[in-house]
Amino acid sequence: MIDTKPTNQNTKKVDITTTAIRLMLDKAKNVDEALELLSSYDMHSSANSCYHFQICDASGKSVVVEYVDNEMKVVYPDKNYQCATNFLLTNPDAEFNFGQDRYQIIDE
Repeated sequence: MIDTKPTNQNTKKVDITTTAIRLMLDKAKNVDEALELLSSYDMHSSANSCYHFQICDASGKSVVVEYVDNEMKVVYPDKNYQCATNFLLTNPDAEFNFGQDRYQIIDE
């Protein structure tokens, strides 16, 4: 969860909240299937924040999915791996960001 404007997509798809995590674990065999699942729902905040999910699979593929301005954005790794902490990778300079210090430690 990231402390910013809550995610509330409204594109006439079926609504989903953090239950998306359970859905991906139960139904997706890999990152691509997880992305397909997420894109078929409208994400809504149940915690009054926006969300981002780090998704990895057994092959080593990873992405971070962020919901910014009610749009699902996929961030692909710029290295062989990817990590996430409590700030948006799609907007690392936003005022509400914190956690860059933890990100730097993980990255190193």
